Amino acid sequence: MATKSVTTATPFDHIPIAQDHLFEVREGLDSSFALSHAEILSSFVQSILMDAVSDDDPVGGDMAYVCEFLMDTAKALRVAAGAAA
Repeated sequence: MATKSVTTATPFDHIPIAQDHLFEVREGLDSSFALSHAEILSSFVQSILMDAVSDDDPVGGDMAYVCEFLMDTAKALRVAAGAAA
């Protein structure tokens, strides 16, 4: 009988002053669930950036921060699921 692939605990969004992480992908989530959410987040960021380029409208600092956070989250989901970052 095949075992279900699950995530490992993976912290992200490091806070240097606290020497800790603010968020964590929880251990035990279905890996396919984590990977599908990573893909959704990455596609969303790609769409934001493609719109910014095609509209010749630069991404502001706030939106750049959100995009970076979403990509860090997607990376943590992939790592937690055992996929390449």
